[in-house]
Amino acid sequence: MNIDYIGQVSVGGLIPTTVSLLAGIRPRMLGQLNGALRVGAQLAFKLPTLQARLAAVARLAARLALQPPTVKFKVGANAALIAALQAQLAALADLRLAFGSAGVDVFRFHGKASEADAIAAAIRGGLPGGRGSDVIDGFVFATRYPSTFAAMLKVFIS
Repeated sequence: MNIDYIGQVSVGGLIPTTVSLLAGIRPRMLGQLNGALRVGAQLAFKLPTLQARLAAVARLAARLALQPPTVKFKVGANAALIAALQAQLAALADLRLAFGSAGVDVFRFHGKASEADAIAAAIRGGLPGGRGSDVIDGFVFATRYPSTFAAMLKVFIS
């Protein structure tokens, strides 16, 4: 079995395509949040004047037996949108922090499944810079299909 040490990367370095996609989402979300905040601020500033005008129109309409105009804007819906966007931005910030976590040692192997013990032997003495007594955690992603492996290379560590 051939085992190659690729190097040490961050969590985001494992999935650079996802990091790139998420980087484009944040500016759009910030734009939506700023828009919702501006609408809420403008409504709060103009609401007393608007309410007074609508009340005057309603009184006049009642005297003339007309149907007064209505203005429908759901303040609660705007507040819910703001809260949802803020929660999504917080989750995105948590992801960005996780993507920056360093210390992922990457090995690439190729060979017969029956020779997989060589993977354990390669790290038995410890990860690069470490000792065999270190407690380590990890994942093994493996496939027997070359096209799937090519796709994995594009997604993980392109």
